Amino acid sequence: MDNNGKCIFYLISKKENELSVLNQFLDRLTIEEYYEYEYDLFIQNTNDYNLPFISFYPSRLKYLENEIKELKYKYQKEGITLNAIKDKIQELAKKYSDNLKSKIDNRMEEMKVDDKSHYLIYQVLGISDKEGHLIDLYQNKGRFLYKYAGSFLEEATKLCFLETFPESATTKIQNTLGTRPKTFEIDCLEGNNAIEIKWRDATTDGDHITKEHTRIKVIHDAGYQPIRVMFYYPNRTQAMKIQNTLETLYKGIGGEYYYGDSAWEYVKTRTTIDLKQILEDIAKENSGA
Repeated sequence: MDNNGKCIFYLISKKENELSVLNQFLDRLTIEEYYEYEYDLFIQNTNDYNLPFISFYPSRLKYLENEIKELKYKYQKEGITLNAIKDKIQELAKKYSDNLKSKIDNRMEEMKVDDKSHYLIYQVLGISDKEGHLIDLYQNKGRFLYKYAGSFLEEATKLCFLETFPESATTKIQNTLGTRPKTFEIDCLEGNNAIEIKWRDATTDGDHITKEHTRIKVIHDAGYQPIRVMFYYPNRTQAMKIQNTLETLYKGIGGEYYYGDSAWEYVKTRTTIDLKQILEDIAKENSGA
């Protein structure tokens, strides 16, 4: 009870089973207990640690019962959703991890009988056979890892949108400005939002700008808003320049461009699912932390 006679029930964060605490409280609540006080129910955020809490203010009793029911249903539904999406992403991560390991193991076996006559050129350039072997080994591993990491994160992001927006889907639209390619793929079409999902884009190919400009113009002309969500920004100067140009193109046509922290926040804001936190939790579980 605070100084104003307001009852405040603090909840622990969602990371620590906030939903369970709220549901336990609501399960104990009966409308008869508050008849004489005429309390109204709502939720807001505290300034300390940004933890949600329930407050009761003397006000109109007639809204209380429905609000309690709606609130309880909302949090129970969100609790199911949050648990379900984490399970789905964990299953997806396991599938990609298993496939990645299988691909790498198979390639390592193939490389044992590879022709190594090109090591001569390595030696000419000052690279030993041992170092040359490791370079070839990790180049092959890296190609698989980058491919699977990108595909996994893009698919996990789609799962978040699909969980919140069941009508969202990957869609192809006709290229109305040329014949190559015949169609352009929209990774996630949610309403009028045509979302392009990239884990990272380190291209230094100038033609990439022309192709992407055509793609977003076709999307815009089809009545959709092009949105680019890229989680990891490139490190190299030329690749960064291309991304700066792409950002200008997107915004110039009325689209949106998110990268780095803003990309994670966009997904969280639009879907109410904290994808980055889920991935961090999975990473900790995998590392035994």
